[in-house]
Amino acid sequence: MMFDDVFVSALSGHTPICNVPQQVVEAHYSFVTPTPAKQPSLRLWSNSTAALLDLADTAKPNDDIVSLLAGNTPTTASFASCYGGHQFGHWAGQLGDGRAITLGDKYNAQKALYELQLKGAGVTPYSRRGDGRAVLRSSIREFICSEAMHHLGVPTTRALSLVTTGDEVIRDMFYDGRAAYEPSAIVSRVAPSFVRFGNFELFAQRRDTIRLKELSDFIIDHHYPEVRHNDDGICPYFALFSHVCRNTAKLIIEWMRVGFVHGVMNTDNLSILGLTIDYGPFGWLDAFDSQFTPNTSDRYGRYAFAHQASIAHWNLHKLSEALSAISTHKRWEDGLRVFTDTYNDGHERMMCAKLGMSPAVIKRAYAENRVRPLIERVYTVLSEREIDYTLFFNCLKEFIVVVNAQSQEAQASLPLHVFDRAYYEGTAAEHPSLKALLMDYLTLGCHYDNEMDKAMVCLKASNPVIIPRNYLIQNCIEAAKEGDYEPLHALYRAIQAPYDQHSSSDYVKKRPEWARYKAGCSALSCSS
Repeated sequence: MMFDDVFVSALSGHTPICNVPQQVVEAHYSFVTPTPAKQPSLRLWSNSTAALLDLADTAKPNDDIVSLLAGNTPTTASFASCYGGHQFGHWAGQLGDGRAITLGDKYNAQKALYELQLKGAGVTPYSRRGDGRAVLRSSIREFICSEAMHHLGVPTTRALSLVTTGDEVIRDMFYDGRAAYEPSAIVSRVAPSFVRFGNFELFAQRRDTIRLKELSDFIIDHHYPEVRHNDDGICPYFALFSHVCRNTAKLIIEWMRVGFVHGVMNTDNLSILGLTIDYGPFGWLDAFDSQFTPNTSDRYGRYAFAHQASIAHWNLHKLSEALSAISTHKRWEDGLRVFTDTYNDGHERMMCAKLGMSPAVIKRAYAENRVRPLIERVYTVLSEREIDYTLFFNCLKEFIVVVNAQSQEAQASLPLHVFDRAYYEGTAAEHPSLKALLMDYLTLGCHYDNEMDKAMVCLKASNPVIIPRNYLIQNCIEAAKEGDYEPLHALYRAIQAPYDQHSSSDYVKKRPEWARYKAGCSALSCSS
């Protein structure tokens, strides 16, 4: 594969004398060569991601491609990126790509720029005390979730391949002194750019305005060209910030729509392009819990589901502080207001769509000041009992169909039983708040003949049937460790059609009780 190496050509680099952990200054990246895998074996492959790189449409790439994706075929300008970040609210200094190595970037036939990066490809100058490898379990999770997010319609980095290395690494999964050997693997990731907020922060913290301006100009020229010559004469760095604010707000709205919890929203884990990046201890809402976080390191729930918008706002504030070092613009809070306004309006409209409200119904509900109170009631009802977030909105589809088919007299008796499969304990009939909510909801008229078709379009487009629940991925991990990859392949096939009814009920059930507290199903760490 030939690369254009646009990032390397445009920005300042560093050639380490020896590839050991070190402080890197006045450079955006360090040249580094992946550590070869002992016995690489391809386990997963994404044809749709391969198409972004103009790779041949094939179910199985040739040996040369597998060798490249295992880190066994050096490229001319492979590198690890230099960045810093705020972790759990505290400045952490230089971080960088400690186990990710970008092989290069290239323009595809449509003139779109994409980077190809290996995660778990060996030591870099930013590895600190690590070995630069990634374990099989975290690699499976990243491949499945990033591809699932793409098919769910959520902006994300992509996964091209999963390659096992034939090597083992030692890891202490929960940092409790029980280290053990685990199989290692490499995920190849694809994105227009892997630059994150922390890239800008590091140069601002070091008062390196030369590198900060270089990076900002590169991102503008290659990813936000519209801000360079805007009609309003706005400083391009502030215009860049406003665009990032808007894209980040749209991203968080999509996370909330599908019940995704990132788990580690440090500033080094937020993409400058508004993509979901760095799939570590992520999780999905099973039983709805606004304070759920899957990260065992997040003892105070900083990155819980309900806090994701406020944390994104906090992170954007830190980005504005960095960009202000190269701009004379004074009102950075105007950009933050773009985030707030975009998120608040978009979140309401997203929830209206999840509830099957057509444009006409939404317009009427806004005129009657019913939108926000209704959404708040939905969240309240979901919080009162253990109710599965994904299944609740799928049950709403069935509820509307059943009510529509009933006679007007029969509608006085609501078919609450259709929600039973979303309850972890008890039944919907035992939940009076649900009945009151649904009675109020029906007054919107989503179930009427002339609105029902529109309601079903909204419900089906906004509410996935299949999400890669943690316990489903954990089952695949355990099978893969025994050499059985068929469950993983089956799950991968399923998550490529998340809005379709699936022939196997295994993917559309609520979390089983055995998975409530099981490691890998509920609690996860940053260990890779």
